[in-house]
Parts: sequence; C-alpha cells; structure tokens
Amino acid sequence: MRKRDETLRGKLLACAREMVRAGGPEAVNVRELAARAQVATGTVYNYYRSKEDVLLALTEAEWRQALDALPAEVGEPPFVAQAGRMYAYLQSRLQGPAGPLMKSLRGEEPLARERMRAAQRMLREPVARMLAQDAAIAPEIWNEQFTRERYADFVLVNLLALLEQKMDCIGFFLDIVKGTLYQ
Repeated sequence: MRKRDETLRGKLLACAREMVRAGGPEAVNVRELAARAQVATGTVYNYYRSKEDVLLALTEAEWRQALDALPAEVGEPPFVAQAGRMYAYLQSRLQGPAGPLMKSLRGEEPLARERMRAAQRMLREPVARMLAQDAAIAPEIWNEQFTRERYADFVLVNLLALLEQKMDCIGFFLDIVKGTLYQ
C-alpha cells in the first residue's frame, strides 16, 4: 500500500469543507470531492472509507481548530466567567460548519460518539487548568471525590448538554458553578 500524502489529505479536507459551506454535509459525495481535488475517485478511498469518514475527519478538524483557539477565547479567571465565555464560543462554533457536520454524523454513532468522547477528554485538561488558575477558588474544596478533573467533566457534560438543547441562557448553570466553587 502506498504511503499516504498528508498534503493530499489536507487538500481533500479543504475541498470537502468548501462543499459543506456551499451546500451542507449532504452536498459532499466522493466523486465530486475527487473531481474538486483533481484526483481519481479511488484515491479518495485510499484516505477515507466513505463519505461519512470524510465528514467525521472534517468534523474532527473543525473541533481541533476550535479547541486550539479556546484558551484565548475564554480569557482570564474567574472560572465562572470563563465557563460562560466557553459556552458562548462553542455556541458560535456550532452556528458555523461544525454544527451541521455534527448532525450529519448521527449515522456513524459508535465511532462519532467515541471521537466526541476523546474530544471531551482533550478539553478536560484545559478546563481543569482554568480551575487551578482561579485564585478565588479555595484549594481545600478539592478532595478525593471532588477533584478538579471530575468537576471539569461535570462542567463539560453540562455545557455540551446545554449546547445540544440550544439554550440561550445558561445563568442557572453558572449559578450552580458559582455556588459550588466560591464559598
């Protein structure tokens, strides 16, 4: 089997991204993708097993880019304000190409769910770090059961649920964060 060219993989994703922006995820098909990238249809299959695999890779790329920008978007402590800015930032990303891409993955649920869990695990560390950087949070609140990492998971699970429900106001959730962290 030939070694895969990462430049060509990037070109395929860039072409798929253009197709999604023009017509949504349903506009992506392997033949059109191959034509836009000026390669044979079989070449696309050397990189991706199916259209769904292309959409999954594109979704991951969109979220990786979003996660890379997240620290700059959430700014400085207090954590409760960072959580609110994190929600607003992720909400804005879902209004772009990432939202329709995520919805298109429903057919690939087991793989898509595992990759989303992996993305959540990647997010846990920066969120736990934000918690550690907030000097207003008393260090003694953390213990074996109530750890920064578990609290980061709690915040992420709830933020993602609120995003899925398309909640515009997350004040109640932020009040819970405030009440548990700042005594």
